[in-house]
Amino acid sequence: YRAAPSVPADGWLLWVRAGTLVAQRLDLARAALTGDPVTLADAVAVDATVNAAAVSVSASGLLAYRTAAGSRRQLTWVDRSGQALGPLGAPEENDLRHPSVSPDGQRVAVVRAVQGNMDLWLLDGPRSSRFTFDAARDRYPIWSPDGRRIVFDSDRTGARDLYLKAASG
Repeated sequence: YRAAPSVPADGWLLWVRAGTLVAQRLDLARAALTGDPVTLADAVAVDATVNAAAVSVSASGLLAYRTAAGSRRQLTWVDRSGQALGPLGAPEENDLRHPSVSPDGQRVAVVRAVQGNMDLWLLDGPRSSRFTFDAARDRYPIWSPDGRRIVFDSDRTGARDLYLKAASG
């Protein structure tokens, strides 16, 4: 993440257009944008699968954002004291997200967006295996208490619903 210049806390609307973070005055009484847009940052990361930008603004106007360059992610095992124990797998650019650790602590279910398709994958040490294969968005894995099943969200039928699948595949 990078810090950008502070923006006034009230009366501004921020958005990302073609990777550029823009701010413009917002007159709430008139429900209208006023003045010229101001560019705050270039190359801001945007997750196209959920149409969300990697931007956060505090109440004081302090702004943080993640650049699109170098958006590789890597999971790291951390103990209860906060001590990093080591990486889980290699850094990757497949929009790794929503990790869910199995009850026995040996495997992790994650979401990967490979070529624009969000599927669940299981990570077991250095090995990874694809768990779902549907063209729909499969997300938010949760292990059953006994670790035998994984429930997840998918929009396979056009509407979001929950699906249950044996963890063995």
